Amino acid sequence: MKKLAYIGGVVALAMTVFGACDTIGEDERKQEYTGSISSERKVLLEDYTGVRCVNCPSAAAEIERLQEFYGDALVVVGVYPQRPTGLTTPWNATRDQDLRTDVAQTWADAFSIEQFPNGTVNRQEVIAYTEWGGAIAEVISDGINYVDLSVSASLPTDTSVSVSVSGSFVEDYEADGTIHLITMILEDSIVVPQQVPGRIDPGYVHNHVLRTVLGSAWGDQVASEAPTRGTTFSANYTGTLDPVWRRNKLSVVVAVVNNSSREVIQVAQVHLDAGE
Repeated sequence: MKKLAYIGGVVALAMTVFGACDTIGEDERKQEYTGSISSERKVLLEDYTGVRCVNCPSAAAEIERLQEFYGDALVVVGVYPQRPTGLTTPWNATRDQDLRTDVAQTWADAFSIEQFPNGTVNRQEVIAYTEWGGAIAEVISDGINYVDLSVSASLPTDTSVSVSVSGSFVEDYEADGTIHLITMILEDSIVVPQQVPGRIDPGYVHNHVLRTVLGSAWGDQVASEAPTRGTTFSANYTGTLDPVWRRNKLSVVVAVVNNSSREVIQVAQVHLDAGE
């Protein structure tokens, strides 16, 4: 365990060009959080965003700062829903320029997310990006590491991915719902035009973009309610890669969740090295 402090950086906010794109005041920012950081407990940050949201690049900049601070303890997923169309419709009507997914909209509907940039930390509440740092630190410092999680992934062919997951509860978890695994495929370094203050940036780079989920959108059951210490689980997944995805930019994120409360108990990420 080590002692760390998170100091929120100052973010220059541009004016809102769409009604559903939030502008965040500096008085709403959680400026500082100090706590004990466990390298074993990881946190899932899901960033709901769109290519026509002028303030979403500010949230992306905050994510970069948080990743630099928390390192591997923070796993980020960029979630691009289908709606509101004024914030999510691609600037170019080609399939390789469309970052939206049906599963992103399923989650956005369930969590009533209608404004960007917003996000969830371990899916406990929808909050503005200025609050992400404090919420992440609270989970890591106050939360018990319930699950040791191991994930391996490979690309057996040019068009497929294979994922193996195993885990063990290292503490009793008094869940009121069954335990599920959500297995996601992400892609980094996607160049797609993005609205930024005053213009459209044609060379904007989008990272940790959710491409698909292997299995159910809400995960597949791997344990019953209230698993005790020593409970183990495993699962295997296969999926087909879309030809527009670059294999050397893909990663797999696996989240262990309480299916009733939607709480993320543990998360892990592995990158797929397919060469250049």
